[in-house]
Amino acid sequence: MSPIFLLGSPRSGTTLLRLLLSAHPDLVIAPESSFLTWFLPTYGDWTEADCDSPRQEAFVADLMEARKFETWGIGAQEIAARIASDRPVSYRELVTIPYLLYCDRVGKPNARWGDKNNIHMEFVTEIDALFPSCVFLHIVRDVRDCFTSGADIRKLDSDSPYKPQLAADATEFASGWDDQNQNTLTSLRALPDTRWASIRYEDLVVDARATLTPVLESWGLGWNDAMLAFHEENRAKQLEPTETSDWKKLVSQPITSSQVGRFREQLSDSDIAALEGAGRVTLTEFDYLGSTER
Repeated sequence: MSPIFLLGSPRSGTTLLRLLLSAHPDLVIAPESSFLTWFLPTYGDWTEADCDSPRQEAFVADLMEARKFETWGIGAQEIAARIASDRPVSYRELVTIPYLLYCDRVGKPNARWGDKNNIHMEFVTEIDALFPSCVFLHIVRDVRDCFTSGADIRKLDSDSPYKPQLAADATEFASGWDDQNQNTLTSLRALPDTRWASIRYEDLVVDARATLTPVLESWGLGWNDAMLAFHEENRAKQLEPTETSDWKKLVSQPITSSQVGRFREQLSDSDIAALEGAGRVTLTEFDYLGSTER
């Protein structure tokens, strides 16, 4: 089964999307960790012979130290044992192992696995080379609401080492958002249309079924009503790590459109103007400048 890669700028709804999809009986999208692309320069030439070499211990040790990987709840002995049993012959097979173990951990050993990561927006070409049949799902959210959400996080009292550090300047924030989304779209458009899709956060929270059904069907799957109970599965299995839950409380509740358009009441006219100016290309492309609804 080809893996699924979720892409989106910070505060764009990638966690909600991840949990909705993970509530599907045939899907598991792992929590965020960037080891897949981080380790490519060091272990990209992996061969089966490395399973019996010091590189095996080095890989396991590096994985245990990879940022956020500890939130997956997988130990070094599990990784080492799976390498010994599966005998990965390539880097692709090697880095698949942690995802398969995460599927096991959440009780879906036969599920199709996926990855959710903001930083992977910069690595579409590399991921495509690693997994030539993988699919990408890109989510976009109005940058004005992304910035509003970022302001909430800056005010948040949290001692988590993973609290996002987002630009406080509206122009800087929107410029980064626009560049990131445009660069990602350029990379995705180099792939066959069947291998990627873009959706809007605003459409997802208004009608998740209508938004995701075409995507799921393109993956050979169908909509499942269990997805709307994602918040219950999240609580039962702690799918969203406690280390990041301080700023992701909404994912423990039913899906809501209450966050759409908050910028109108929360932001100053000058910040809105700056965001609209610096983010104009993507805002226009996704029909945000006239309305937050299509």
